[in-house]
Amino acid sequence: SGANDTSTLKNPSRTYDTSGTFNVKLVVSTGLGGMCIPSGIDSTTITVFVYNLPQPNAGNDHTFCKGDSVVLNASGIGHFQWSPSNSLNCDTCMQPIASPTATTTYILTFSDSTTGCINTDTLKVTVNPHPTIPSISIIGNIPICPGDSVLLNASPVSGDSLFWYPSNSLNCSTCLQPYASPISTTTYYIIVSDSLTGCKSIDSNIVPVKPAPIISTSGNTAICIGDTTTISGLGLGTLVWNPANGLSCNNCHSPNAFPTVTTTYHFTVTDTSSLCSTSDSLLIIVNPLPIIAVNNLDSICFGDSVALNTMVIGNYAWTWTPNSGLNCPTCSNPLASPTSFTTYHVLVTDNVTGCFTNDSVKVKVNLLPIIKIHSDSTVCFGDSLTITASGGIQYYWNNLLVADSIINSPINDTIYTVVGSDGVCHNYDSARVRVLPNPIPFLADTTVCEGEVITLTAAGRADIVWYNSIGHLVSIHTGFTFTTPHNTATITYYIASDSAMCHSKLFPFTIYVEDCPVFVPNVFTPNADGKNDKFTIDARGLASLHVKIFNRWGMLIYEWFTNDGGWDGSMNNGSKASDGTYFFIADMVDFYGVLKTQAGPIELISGK
Repeated sequence: SGANDTSTLKNPSRTYDTSGTFNVKLVVSTGLGGMCIPSGIDSTTITVFVYNLPQPNAGNDHTFCKGDSVVLNASGIGHFQWSPSNSLNCDTCMQPIASPTATTTYILTFSDSTTGCINTDTLKVTVNPHPTIPSISIIGNIPICPGDSVLLNASPVSGDSLFWYPSNSLNCSTCLQPYASPISTTTYYIIVSDSLTGCKSIDSNIVPVKPAPIISTSGNTAICIGDTTTISGLGLGTLVWNPANGLSCNNCHSPNAFPTVTTTYHFTVTDTSSLCSTSDSLLIIVNPLPIIAVNNLDSICFGDSVALNTMVIGNYAWTWTPNSGLNCPTCSNPLASPTSFTTYHVLVTDNVTGCFTNDSVKVKVNLLPIIKIHSDSTVCFGDSLTITASGGIQYYWNNLLVADSIINSPINDTIYTVVGSDGVCHNYDSARVRVLPNPIPFLADTTVCEGEVITLTAAGRADIVWYNSIGHLVSIHTGFTFTTPHNTATITYYIASDSAMCHSKLFPFTIYVEDCPVFVPNVFTPNADGKNDKFTIDARGLASLHVKIFNRWGMLIYEWFTNDGGWDGSMNNGSKASDGTYFFIADMVDFYGVLKTQAGPIELISGK
């Protein structure tokens, strides 16, 4: 089968790429010049099984630094064979460890345990060289004291980055020549790296450190300015405190400290053998005292108060002594009301620092002047009286500075109060003045119609006496009300109020008399337009009025009996009268009692 399906070889080979059953035939014939061999033919049938080649996986390529190892991670079920094998820990393992010293390509030959078929795979392990191993030299005298410095020098360096550790006592962890300041013997390492390959080289050197004294101090503290505190330092060797100012001694273990400003003291002990020193420090905070200011001397009048203001702001506590006469002994500005000369002391304490300071203030108490009012106890309404004060040099009546006496005319019972001053203190006195009832009466002018009689009422608090104006004044009536006779002409009357003790002046008022004719209209228009809607009669000059309305047939349809009445067009039965002519009869009585009757027509025009 296939294109090459014949062969002239005695033992040919045939490669099958698919499985199947195939016929094979052999034909033998005599060759030219050969021996006479009878021709022959033979054939057979063979069955061929064709298997796929296995696909071994040697794993990914690797890259590492010289001297390192890597695990070659292959997969599959069968027989493994690695080559070259000289850098492997096992050449027939699935996962051998490779430690080549140079870049190597490993070949994996894999035989399938089921089919016996063989295939291969490769992987490459790239080996990168390390940078040149540097050498560390120490520049400076060793051993050193804790905290001193030496220079570390690394050379040669072929990598493109370097790092020193431990770095906490170096001034630079990536420099070629860092300064080392260890406090104890320390081994320093330098790592040089190639950034392309990641390979590193390392070297180290020891910096020996001499022992230093072990010391301690008493720690930070706070004092108030002017106070003293004891500080202490422990350690064997030569002692020094710095600065020396504000200390009782600078080379002893426990000096007394009295700084005036916040100060940091440094304590240093030097070992007499190694000459190494150890230092420590402590802080003394100097807190200021509260700054207060109070008046040196306050003067008040008896019964008055004064504020004892310390004029200080902050988180402070105040204590005043003595506390008698104070409204608040723990306030910054209490009110003091002593009854005699008193010296008050104040203790001001800073609640944060505890610092305190003292001050005092004196309060002088002046006696009050004795002020008296001299005055009558009663006065008639409208009269005046003189009120006089004594006991001071200045007087205030109703908050106005005036002389020692005032003249006043009260209209009601009044309490007069004067505040008198002796130039320093004030006092007051009061006096009650009773106003006897005799107010000036009052009555307004009025106008009446001729012959009208009216009743007048006067305003006042005492009895009212009425006087006429005919000839000479004559008392005509006593009382608050007065009914006049028929007024026929304008007249002026006088009134006065009169009591048992007081008399008022005369008060005039006038009654004007005018002619009040009777006016009767002859037409009206009850159309609710607000104009001439009622038939009325102007009856100001009448004592009484009775009006009757008749229709043209003489029937009474409406009437009224008062001076201010009128007809709006309504009839007695409640209906509205129609437009037309009507008649009225008016019975009129004047102020003298004379009856007059007037009649006439009325024209009603509603306009509807």
